[in-house]
Amino acid sequence: MSYDPRLLFERILTCLQESPCKTLEDLSQSLRLSERTIQKAVNLSAGKSFRFVRDEVILIRVKWLFEEQPELPIKEVSFGVGFKSASSFARAVKRACGLSPEELRSRVAHELPIAQTLEYSSVNRSRGGSQQRVKVSAL
Repeated sequence: MSYDPRLLFERILTCLQESPCKTLEDLSQSLRLSERTIQKAVNLSAGKSFRFVRDEVILIRVKWLFEEQPELPIKEVSFGVGFKSASSFARAVKRACGLSPEELRSRVAHELPIAQTLEYSSVNRSRGGSQQRVKVSAL
């Protein structure tokens, strides 16, 4: 079965926004698609890996929580994002931005609140050879 990667990517982002901790396997089961199909749609639409896009969605959610509830304990933030353990949350944050959750909270506290969005543009080529850019925003 053939899928429009751009539309599929929008569905993937929607799922990740609802539950940022979904693994590729979880997403594959909920969308009833192969992991490879999901990876390919993300790569074609965003030019990035599924893991990278997922980490970006998590990071935006974490920053938003730090802005909205700066006193919330890190453990509560990790549960609020959907992680089952604070240590896996800390690893994901470190992988996404190179900072520990505490360091990220401190950095967010010193920045001006900015609405963050992920914006991906993909090129959709029609049969006539013309190109059109499509932008997909997340969060």
